[in-house]
Amino acid sequence: MEVTLRAAEGGASPTDLSGGCYMPSLSAFMDDITKTRNRRMLIRLDALLNWSRINSKPKKYQSLAIRKLDEDVCFKLASEDMLKISQESTNSLGRWHDSSLKDTKYKSET
Repeated sequence: MEVTLRAAEGGASPTDLSGGCYMPSLSAFMDDITKTRNRRMLIRLDALLNWSRINSKPKKYQSLAIRKLDEDVCFKLASEDMLKISQESTNSLGRWHDSSLKDTKYKSET
């Protein structure tokens, strides 16, 4: 899986978070994958997963667009639409995320 993820990354540059901080375009731990790049990388990842015969469950994936997009824009994986974080909150690397991008609601629950 690591080889497939690195191939999908394809030399994409890290995301500039300003102030000299950079986030890698792709990070993974166990079965959690965080991708901060564009749709092209998602298409490449989907093609590589199909080529390597790794099955993915698009209903378990979540998408969050930081830039304003049309409401009807959906990202696809394995020819199925991915859920948006605005539709359902998600857990990634032990932290809950929703469309507000604040975790104060979930800190009180743990």
